[in-house]
Amino acid sequence: MNHPASWPASSLILGAQKYSAAELAALLNLPVKGDASIDLAHQLIAAKLNVLNGVNPATDSGAIAAADRLLSLLPGRLPFGVGPDAQMTTVASALNFFNSDGKAQPGCVVKN
Repeated sequence: MNHPASWPASSLILGAQKYSAAELAALLNLPVKGDASIDLAHQLIAAKLNVLNGVNPATDSGAIAAADRLLSLLPGRLPFGVGPDAQMTTVASALNFFNSDGKAQPGCVVKN
């Protein structure tokens, strides 16, 4: 996942904002500590790349859509500087499960 040139897309939409591969890579390099929006974004980026690589999105239990909804509620672009947030943490955990569980087949996994 650290090699944007090998990604199946040159950009992704997170929330309501479009991010280039370079911007996504920069987000993935940001530490999660202290910002729930970054934790959520890391997992959402991996999930969307996994889906583009052929992982069945039906196994995400709605977590991708939930993450996009949460991020679209915030104005501007990531990072948002959101402190602890139960909703974001719950959705990020669901995406982590999607990204690393056998249901999602081998794919992108974010290691924080």
